[in-house]
Amino acid sequence: FFAPMLRAAWRWRVQGAVRAYCTDPPPALYNWVYSSKSHRPKEDQQLEAILNVARKNNYEQGVTGLLLYCNGTFIQALEGTEAGVRAIRAKIERDPRHGSVFTLHEGPLDRRNFPHWSMGYVAVNQTDLKKYGLQELLDVETTMTEDCDVNALSTRAVKLLNAFVASQQMDG
Repeated sequence: FFAPMLRAAWRWRVQGAVRAYCTDPPPALYNWVYSSKSHRPKEDQQLEAILNVARKNNYEQGVTGLLLYCNGTFIQALEGTEAGVRAIRAKIERDPRHGSVFTLHEGPLDRRNFPHWSMGYVAVNQTDLKKYGLQELLDVETTMTEDCDVNALSTRAVKLLNAFVASQQMDG
């Protein structure tokens, strides 16, 4: 008597779960790419501590990304749900270690560029930044006040991030 009822209940639950999985669209993706200036250049141990906290926070929010660092300048791409990215962004903007947070790009995203990294990390040098025309980011205060082409800067920053993704030369 109970076995047919249990099979029917189980079948109903499985079918419902499959229907929900197949019909609910995945959450929309959003990204934010920014540059900021550290108030003090960071030592390797300080950067490792920052990365550990960032990876934990990103994991909790379902956010993935990549952080580039050069002589006190951060370039970071974050991607996930809009709510997740904005939650991380709010923490970054309140963080007293960051100054001159400058948005390079923000908006909807078709697919994740860093699906396997809660926070990939690459230490870059001035040559890398110059190669992609991003040396202006080493002086964020000047970049923000002078008449600069933010769209071109954003495009070059995304190319630099994608170049490091393609080479997979990162810790993450």
